[in-house]
Amino acid sequence: MRILLMSDTHENFPAALRAVDPSEHFDKLIHLGDGCDDAVVVRDAMGIDLIQVAGNCDLGSREPREILWEYAGRKILITHGDRYGVKKGLHAIEQRGLQVGADAVFFGHTHFATIVTMSGILLVNPGTMIGTSQHKTCAIVEITPDGIIASLREIN
Repeated sequence: MRILLMSDTHENFPAALRAVDPSEHFDKLIHLGDGCDDAVVVRDAMGIDLIQVAGNCDLGSREPREILWEYAGRKILITHGDRYGVKKGLHAIEQRGLQVGADAVFFGHTHFATIVTMSGILLVNPGTMIGTSQHKTCAIVEITPDGIIASLREIN
């Protein structure tokens, strides 16, 4: 399973579309909030399955705030991150991942791209694509029989 992971696009769907290389194959698009409408634009352009959660700036969204998704025996917690105080540190989101038995946690909110392992849980924040950011990023995630691998990609 190959996933394009993005967050915090904040109405900058042109940058989100630039993240998509037409020569690459993705099985899923996961958007972590603060740009639910942008996620739909990218989904439609890619013709791909979308999983998304609402962020604190997605006012009126009917998307869930958190999803526990399972694929190939792996549990992945998908959330925006604001409810876990991720701007002050990753302890609370790490604890939530442990609580639900997650192998990985995908989150956003901080606008800082991060890939780190804590307590055996892979924590991935793809960063932001907000127009004012000098470093627009997304993440590529692969779920294989051997585990979950994530890498960051800068968007020009």
